[in-house]
Amino acid sequence: MIGTALAAFQTTVSPNAFAIHWKEIALGRSLRLLAVLAVIFAAYRLAKYLIHRYIGKQPTTGSRAEMRHQQQVRTLLDLSLSALTAIVVAFGVIISLDIIGVNIYPFAAAAGLISLAIGFGGQYLVRDLINGAVIIFEDQYVVGDNVKLGDLSGRVEHLTLRRTVLRADTGALISIPNGGVANVINMSRDWAHFAVDVLVPSDHEVTQKANAALQEVAKNIKDEPDMKGALVGKLDLLGVEIIDSKNATLRIEGKVTPERRDDVIRDIRTRVREKFATDHIALNGVQVTS
Repeated sequence: MIGTALAAFQTTVSPNAFAIHWKEIALGRSLRLLAVLAVIFAAYRLAKYLIHRYIGKQPTTGSRAEMRHQQQVRTLLDLSLSALTAIVVAFGVIISLDIIGVNIYPFAAAAGLISLAIGFGGQYLVRDLINGAVIIFEDQYVVGDNVKLGDLSGRVEHLTLRRTVLRADTGALISIPNGGVANVINMSRDWAHFAVDVLVPSDHEVTQKANAALQEVAKNIKDEPDMKGALVGKLDLLGVEIIDSKNATLRIEGKVTPERRDDVIRDIRTRVREKFATDHIALNGVQVTS
């Protein structure tokens, strides 16, 4: 009887009735995976577009304050894009593994152990990240600033949470971990001071003529249209600062925008030499003291 029933079951049920259709399952998961990845990619592109649109706006007035704000925004923009990319990649990997059917909990546990190990072994990295966040959000310096960090100085080429990259005057790139940044001297903020000493013979008559000539030089520089955007306030002629048996030292000082400091000093040197040559005043030297 049992043999008869088994024979009847075999004739009514197809041999493939209990076969697992791996192709259909794989095709279904592949389509789902592609759909999810497409959504993640579209969301990433949208977020990137919004970041560029609402954070990375370009200056409109060209004012110094707005340019400085743009430099800070550019730094934050780079950090935002880096963080967004890391989050999207991590989320995409987790979702993809789940769709494929890989149990992600062992990976999560392993990631927790790895994070713990990194926490013990990566103390310096954590310090770099924390100090980098402080540097950025306190606006100590941004990309484009000329700074001195300890004994190293240069123009900030790149800034992340972990490191600061300076371009030295020699052209060399200097990479500094943010955890090692203790003292910051920013030479690109607001204004820079300068003082130019003009040395002439200590004779009283020569000193008087030199002082009058320097007053005219200072006035001409102040009235120069190209210098109005460089000078912060007015040029001060302090008169005779030092006098000895040979030389009398007359000083001109003032405040300028940091990026124009060298230009202003060169212009003063040129104008002093030309003015003294025109007025036949002996000139023993021109020195920059600060």
